[in-house]
Order: sequence, then C-alpha cells, then structure tokens
Amino acid sequence: DIRCNIFCDLGTNDYKQVLDEIKYTILATNLQKYQLQCERMRHIVETGVDFRKKHVRNCLKALMMMACDLCAGWKSWDEHKNVIWSLYKEYFNQGDKELSFGIITPDHMLRTNAENIPKYQTAFMENVVLPIYQLLTKVFPQLREILKTAQENLDCWKTY
Repeated sequence: DIRCNIFCDLGTNDYKQVLDEIKYTILATNLQKYQLQCERMRHIVETGVDFRKKHVRNCLKALMMMACDLCAGWKSWDEHKNVIWSLYKEYFNQGDKELSFGIITPDHMLRTNAENIPKYQTAFMENVVLPIYQLLTKVFPQLREILKTAQENLDCWKTY
C-alpha cells in the first residue's frame, strides 16, 4: 500500500540508497561476520577513528547494530537473566523439534544441558558481547556504563 511507504517522496537514487542502508544494517547483525567486524574496528581504533571515511562509519554502524541486537547484555541483572532464560526456552523448544526429526542439535539447544547455561553465557559474554562493547567504548567513551553493566552481568554468570 503506497500510503505506508514512508519513503515515497524520495527520488529513485535516494530511495535505493535508503534501502541499501536498511539492508546493510540488517545484515550487520549476523554474528557470523562478528570476528571480521571486530578486527576491522580494532584496526580503525588503532590507526585513528575518522568519521569522514565511509568504511569507518560502516564498521561503526555494523558494530552498533550488533550491540543493539545484544542489548540484553547490559540490562539490569534481573532483566538480563529473564531475557536469557526466555531465549533458552526457545532454544530448548527448537532443540526438541530438531531431535524429533533426527537432526544433530548444538549442545546449548539441548534441554538436558540446561545446567550449563551459566557456562554458555559466560563464554558468550566474554567472547562476543564484551568485546563489542569494549570496542565501542573506545570510540564512544560515554558508553562506559553499558560496558560496566555487561561486565557485572558476566560476573553474575560466573558465580551463578
């Protein structure tokens, strides 16, 4: 419906550019690209962040989208824990279905491994969540509170 097209007044080139940006930011949340994005950002931080460079802005945009996608990492412990338990409930339901079809299922999706959730979360926080927030905090120091809360949540998982 044309009435729902918030971009209807854009010219063809601008419309294409907006759609390309939307596509880029959606695809940026793919954790399979995580290592590459972090390596790029580390290099940018080491050599100096120049916001005028498109590749710097794109890399920051990708990391910020990942950070937003992983925002449960810096919520209060109670909120964080509730989100994580909800995610694992979904994982276990999916794991149950995969097992019923004879599909090999990752350990973290097996209900029988529920006691390992703190271990899984510790590894995920250490290897994925915190590195993103650490890099972004180097560029945007005002994000220190987010990093601090994520670290506190990691500490809670370690002693859970």
